[in-house]
Amino acid sequence: MFSLFFSCSPSASDSQGPATSGPSIIIRTAAEAIAQLVMANRIIANEGVVDALGHVSVRNPENPNTFFITRVLAPIEVTKKDIVEVDLDGQVISKLALKPPGETFIHSAILKARPEMNAVFHGHPPSIIPFTVTDIPCVPC
Repeated sequence: MFSLFFSCSPSASDSQGPATSGPSIIIRTAAEAIAQLVMANRIIANEGVVDALGHVSVRNPENPNTFFITRVLAPIEVTKKDIVEVDLDGQVISKLALKPPGETFIHSAILKARPEMNAVFHGHPPSIIPFTVTDIPCVPC
C-alpha cells in the first residue's frame, strides 16, 4: 500500500538546522509538543487528508531520543490522554497501557536517521488509495 510521509525540519530561528520559509512554531516543552500533536491530528482529519488511517509524530523537545505519537485511534478523536511516548528504537516508554499504531516503526526509523527532523506524518489519503488497488501507475507530475 502507498504511504505518504512528511517530515518537518527545525524552524528558521532554530540554530540546529537550515532556514525554512513560512511561519513556524517553536516547541520547547513536551507539553507544547503534545498540544501541537493533538492539533495536527485534528487538522489532518478536518482537512480530509485522512479519514481513520493516518498519524503524526512529534519529537520530544525535552528528550530528542523520544517522540510522541497517538495510540491506535482515529485522528479526529485524539486528545492529550491518547499520546504515547516512544524511543527511537520503537519501544514504548510511557507508563500508560496504550498501544501505538503498528506503523510506529516508520516514525522511529525516520526520526532516528534524521535528527534534524522534528515531525513525521504517515497516512493513506483517500485520493491515493485507488492507485494501490489497481494497475494504474501513480506518476508524479
